[in-house]
Amino acid sequence: MSVRMRLQVFGNTVGKIDNIAYAPGLTVRQAMERAFDQHTAKAYHFEMRYYGQSLGYLVSMIDDLSDQIGSDPGTFVFWELSVNGKIADTGVDTTVLHDGDEIGWDYLAYTPGRHDSTLYQRVRDRRLTPVGVR
Repeated sequence: MSVRMRLQVFGNTVGKIDNIAYAPGLTVRQAMERAFDQHTAKAYHFEMRYYGQSLGYLVSMIDDLSDQIGSDPGTFVFWELSVNGKIADTGVDTTVLHDGDEIGWDYLAYTPGRHDSTLYQRVRDRRLTPVGVR
């Protein structure tokens, strides 16, 4: 019983981690921690950022590639989480996996057609709102 993880940067696969031990109730965060502990080929690492109770924790950096907001407010590059090819509706601490699932991490630019009405629209809007205005 296992899950796997795929890492892509602008559509190009840059890494895969197979055979991450699965147990019922396993979250994406827990799977990432297990992948970190078992991954020996390269120094795989990640950071998370907390976005409050409604969004939870989201990954903000994997292997030194961090979320970025450009000088143009429309530019937002980030790590998109998907499970079995579907954009996740919840953060890494509340997205529960099933045996055989594939976690997808895609480093890409925010696009309205793809990301409107997803948690990434709320994250982008929150990050673009000046402090004190929320």
